[in-house]
Amino acid sequence: MHPGGLVRSWTPAPSPGPSPPPANVLYLWAGGAGVYTNEWEVPAAGAAAGVVKHTLTGTCIDAATNGGTAANGAQIALQACNPKAPTQQFVLEAATGELHLAAADNKRCLAVEDFNGPGVVWYSCNTGSNEEFTVSGGALCSKGGHCLTAKATPPPHGGGGGGDTLQIWAKPQPNGATAVLLLNNADPSAPNVTVSFTFAEVGFGGGSGSKVLDIWAGTTADATGSGYTSDAFGGHDARFYLLTPA
Repeated sequence: MHPGGLVRSWTPAPSPGPSPPPANVLYLWAGGAGVYTNEWEVPAAGAAAGVVKHTLTGTCIDAATNGGTAANGAQIALQACNPKAPTQQFVLEAATGELHLAAADNKRCLAVEDFNGPGVVWYSCNTGSNEEFTVSGGALCSKGGHCLTAKATPPPHGGGGGGDTLQIWAKPQPNGATAVLLLNNADPSAPNVTVSFTFAEVGFGGGSGSKVLDIWAGTTADATGSGYTSDAFGGHDARFYLLTPA
């Protein structure tokens, strides 16, 4: 029996980044371990809320910048420090290292986008390693080893990844059938996607009366046309089909 293999691997084009910022706004970037030191003043772990200040530029992380929503997936930005502004008040959790807005009704954490950066986005706190930080020697670094800095230009949205996001695998089966596995390697916070493939590229003959069995859902559909499109599914998820001829 043929072992099967990778049919296609790709990463969809990233969403366009935010509009160019005003001159007084900076954006958070994530780099490698030990790259950015002596740059940050952060409230002590377990202490009262305070500002997160980039000492080299004198700006502070502020949820009122970049649209002012702190919505999940929005790139984090900085502007002039105002210690009285609620949108600049942060808490560093001693137990987890989560660095989040202090407001009880808007608990959004700093999160290294896609676990690899270079973007740093707001996201609901969920104790992921990309949301847990340590502060040492003025370096503010995620437990995944990405240290933060501030730049005048926004990082590319969805620019991290570490390999292709979407993959199609196929394996011939007895009696002319074909097994097809679809993998979505994106971060779970990314929007759901559909994946399309042609019967020809996965080595399936197709034809009138052919069927597509969704193995995990236990449903069957007609294999009409020259290919098939999955339902929308999220990152760290997959779809598994068995294509059978008439």
